[in-house]
Amino acid sequence: MRWHLGRKTGEVLRIMDRGTDSINNLLNYILFSILPTIIDIIVAVLFFISAFNKWFGLIVFVTMVLYIGKHNSNNNNINNNNNNNNNNRY
Repeated sequence: MRWHLGRKTGEVLRIMDRGTDSINNLLNYILFSILPTIIDIIVAVLFFISAFNKWFGLIVFVTMVLYIGKHNSNNNNINNNNNNNNNNRY
């Protein structure tokens, strides 16, 4: 009985549950956020190349890359500020 009481099966199960939840969240984020954005950029660039010329496609591509880069940097700053505020609260 002592062997069973000394085992930390609850902790192992909690860690495994957190790991599977993290993998699930990551796959959902990739499948429903990142992949559609990449496909949208490719379709838009190909449309502008075929409808106009390669320079319009390049302009659309650069604009989307700059927008996504700026959008992500703003989100990172907001997340860092929220984390700092949460850490200072305790």
